[in-house]
Formats: sequence, structure tokens, C-alpha cells
Amino acid sequence: MPFPDEQYFRASPYFAQLDQESGQFRVSYFEQLDTTLPKPLRTFLLAPETAEQIVQVATSFGLHENQMGALARIVRQIVTGHLFIKDLPAALIKNLVLEKEGATAITAEIIKTLFASVLDDIKRVQQERFADRLHELAQQKNKNTAAPPLRQGTNPHNIIDLRKDKNSP
Repeated sequence: MPFPDEQYFRASPYFAQLDQESGQFRVSYFEQLDTTLPKPLRTFLLAPETAEQIVQVATSFGLHENQMGALARIVRQIVTGHLFIKDLPAALIKNLVLEKEGATAITAEIIKTLFASVLDDIKRVQQERFADRLHELAQQKNKNTAAPPLRQGTNPHNIIDLRKDKNSP
């Protein structure tokens, strides 16, 4: 059975809720698609298979049509670098009016299935657009994984001298 055009326009990240965007955004969006967005991501946004996967995710999580359109819009925002991927759960909670558990489950499903074929391209776009946030996250991770302070009297170089004391026989 062919995918209905009406459902494609609602679920396609390329078209979803574009009427709710400002005219300036739409102009810059189409310019970005033509000039800077990698070809695999342009193909991903336009592909009927992408819209079908969004419909599947929406159906499996019991989302209604407006939520499905909002989900497709959020997917577009991530792919085009207008939304930081780490903010996906918060965007789902806010725009789809979901509980944290539902947003977390949908996030995992989107990353695992929907983004699987273009994840490397999405990572590159995200690194270009959100280098400062990624740097902050890396610094926080390094700070959180730093070794605990040494106890007093502990060798700071973590070397144990197993040689006999010079004064002992």
C-alpha cells in the first residue's frame, strides 16, 4: 500500500510544520539544504522511508497527529543543527507534552532506528554547530572522572619503593 501524500507531508521532517516557522527561517532553511547540508542528510529529510519511520515511532508510542508533526519538526531541527541532540528529551517533553520516561524512550528509539543510517553525518553537523557545548560537556565529563584527592602521606606518583632500606642489613 503506498504511503498517503497527506501523511507524508505531516510526518516528513522536510515539510513538517514549516507553516509554523517564520518566513526568514524558511528562506535560510532552504538555502542551508541547498548549500551546506551534506547530501545524505538532504536525502534523509526528503525520503518517504524517513516519514514512514516517524509514523511508526509515533504509532508505537501512542502519539497523535499533531505530536507526530512536532516530532518530525524536532528531527529536522537536529539534522539541520538547529537543536542540540542532547536537548532532544527536553524538546520532546516540551513540544509533545510527554513525561520524562516517554521522552527518554522515544529519544532512544529515534537514535537507534531513525538516525542509524545518518548518525555520522548528524554528528558532524552537531560538532560544527555546537562545538562550544560539546567542549563544555567534555570538560564536565573530565572533571567528574578525575581521580579523587590523595590521602596525606600517599606517594603522588603512585610508586612503591620495594627496595630494602639503606640502613637495614
